[in-house]
Amino acid sequence: MNNNWLIRNTWWMALLVLAQVAILNGIDYWQAATPFLYILCIIDMPTDVNRNVQLIVAFLIGLVVDIFSTSIGIHAFACVLIAALKNPAATLFDQNDGQAVTPSMSNMGTARYLQYALLLTLVHHFAFYLLENGSFANIGMATARALQSSLLTMVLIFCIEYFKQRHQRQKK
Repeated sequence: MNNNWLIRNTWWMALLVLAQVAILNGIDYWQAATPFLYILCIIDMPTDVNRNVQLIVAFLIGLVVDIFSTSIGIHAFACVLIAALKNPAATLFDQNDGQAVTPSMSNMGTARYLQYALLLTLVHHFAFYLLENGSFANIGMATARALQSSLLTMVLIFCIEYFKQRHQRQKK
């Protein structure tokens, strides 16, 4: 198992959560799109990390964002949901015949990684905005916000993953 990943990447997770609560939560394009970049911590977690560890880490990340966002458990729920779905999603888009993988553009290929990340981003955002609404009364608005926020989040995820991939190539 790759539970050492958590120790090695704590600073990265803290940086993404800090960026989320300090900067990104304040971004609200046309009152319709807010990027949730902190989910990259969960999306990029290796598939061989113990499932219980994945769920606990996702819950804690979501809880910290909830505390600073004054949203009562919505981020935590959405994070646990994508953590529960991430291994099956990685297997769905994986080219490594079911072997454990650390999801990234360099490991999965750009197209497959972006499909994998988009799936989890859409699930997170739909869960978040439906819970934030509290009912299905404004499902159209929740859907629009989820789609627009997913697009914005995916642009940021692509940029970060592109620079990570470039940095890895330069090291070789």
